[in-house]
Amino acid sequence: MMRLKIEVQLLLMKKLLTVIRMFHKLIIKIKIKMKKKLCIIAFAIGLLSLVACSDKSKSISFNYNFVGAFHEGMALVVNGTKMGFINKDGIEVIPPKYEMYDIPTILDRQKRDFKRNFYDGFSESLAMVRKGVPFTKYGFIDKTGKEVMPFIYKDAGNFSEGLAKVKSDGKWGYIDKTGKEVITLKYNDAGYFCEGLARVKSDGKWGFIDATGKEMISFKYEDAGNYSNGLAAVKSDGKWGFIDKTGKEVIPFKYADAGDYSEGLVRVAESGGLLAKKWGYIDTAGIEVIPMKYSKAGDFSENLTYVGKGTGLGYIDKTGKEISPFKYTLVTDFSEGLAVVGANGPMGYIDVTGKEVIPVKYTNAGEFSEGVAAVNDIGIIIGGVKIKSFYISKNGEIALPRQR
Repeated sequence: MMRLKIEVQLLLMKKLLTVIRMFHKLIIKIKIKMKKKLCIIAFAIGLLSLVACSDKSKSISFNYNFVGAFHEGMALVVNGTKMGFINKDGIEVIPPKYEMYDIPTILDRQKRDFKRNFYDGFSESLAMVRKGVPFTKYGFIDKTGKEVMPFIYKDAGNFSEGLAKVKSDGKWGYIDKTGKEVITLKYNDAGYFCEGLARVKSDGKWGFIDATGKEMISFKYEDAGNYSNGLAAVKSDGKWGFIDKTGKEVIPFKYADAGDYSEGLVRVAESGGLLAKKWGYIDTAGIEVIPMKYSKAGDFSENLTYVGKGTGLGYIDKTGKEISPFKYTLVTDFSEGLAVVGANGPMGYIDVTGKEVIPVKYTNAGEFSEGVAAVNDIGIIIGGVKIKSFYISKNGEIALPRQR
């Protein structure tokens, strides 16, 4: 009897071992299949990544005639006669489909309102664009490319302090970000809102209004600048002086020309004979801090400004100390520690010590903004494609399009 029990137990153990072996083989098969599936999945993911990279490469063709400075993470680009926008990765977020503007020159950049005009692209999350030929109309888009305001205006400017100037039927007024005309279109000319006030022109004279359209400074001036440091340049009887926000004349009307205050100083000029002007700088109290001896003058930016002497242009600091040689024919304001300079054609960059840190070799160059600068060359090869417009970093290397 005992022997029979043992034999039965041995038989059961054999069957159990057989079941265990079968189960183990099944597990191995499942693992192999799972590995195969995982490999297939990984391969598929790899293919998708390659396709995604391929698609991304296609979107960064950089076949542009012109690329602008980055503002609020977006930059204007021109392809043929149409303009659109790219993001910081160089991806075309808004395809070139709007009518392009005139490409700005160095002289354009030196105008009073250049930094607030359309070349900035996006301002306060909206960009002014235009469409329609030959009867062009202006409207506004957001960063997705959505047209948020109708294209009904003959001219317009970018948003500043929540309002944008617009023109229709020969008259200027202002709209808010909903497109509502908050200040009636009734002025002959208009500027941007600065420090709560905007210069506007009516019946041949300039004055100032607030954001509600209320007249704050009466219309009695021949010309006017923007408010900065609490003061604005205005012209009366052929001479320029400065008023505060109450309209009080705080700096006498004795200058042949004047700019807008920047970093506490403003360029002013006196007549130098034969219609020539000699430029210098005064502070907010009207005290002359840099003598009027220069043939040309810019606005201070990052504690430096360009001035003209003899036949060349160079840079000075706020004490009047010359920090670069006067050998350039083209110059811009300093931006992010660098300024564009050129000599009879090619352009490059200098730092705040006056040292040329990026060679003077580009056919066109823009100011640094958000870490990069737009430049044009006669043509460089990137990925087997000839590129004329691209972006460089502060060490002069190509930042966009990214080289793969």
